[in-house]
Amino acid sequence: MTLTTTGNARGGLFLNAIAFVREHHGVAAHDAVVRALPAELAGPFLNPPGEAAWRPLSALAAYMETAQSRLAPGDEEFWRGMGRFGGAHDLRARAVAWMLQTIEIAARMAPIAWRSYYDVGRLEVADRGAAGATVRLHDFAPRRSLCVRIHGALEGQMAGRVRLRETQCAVRGDACCEWRAEWGGC
Repeated sequence: MTLTTTGNARGGLFLNAIAFVREHHGVAAHDAVVRALPAELAGPFLNPPGEAAWRPLSALAAYMETAQSRLAPGDEEFWRGMGRFGGAHDLRARAVAWMLQTIEIAARMAPIAWRSYYDVGRLEVADRGAAGATVRLHDFAPRRSLCVRIHGALEGQMAGRVRLRETQCAVRGDACCEWRAEWGGC
């Protein structure tokens, strides 16, 4: 498995991925995924990091892609479900819950919140109006698994108050990943 993903992600994202796999597929499934990982990428899953620790994004992507291929082959919704699961956890976590209290606060705080999860990429919220906004992710490692998980995490963090529709994807060659967020009538 060759990964070109660079940068780091917070330990909480690793812990959420582990919890998702264990809760939806069992502890044995998690153990099988870890055994299937190359030794250099398995470390954060053999000895899980603390919430605030930084670990290689390539290891997170490898775990997610291996889990999907072994537990839900061909199901791209697997990664989105993992993201929703993690986003819902974030909504309950006191450290970031205040940033998600309202759509307005979440839209303003999104670029700052991004940096609490990843040390690469830049998130922006543009064209904000009464019924929606455009969310763009720039300079982030283009891996479909990560983009789909982020999509789900944004949905999970907003607990059904926002609908997201992907409009661009860096994996497909677009300049950035982009979603249209709509909250009028949710």
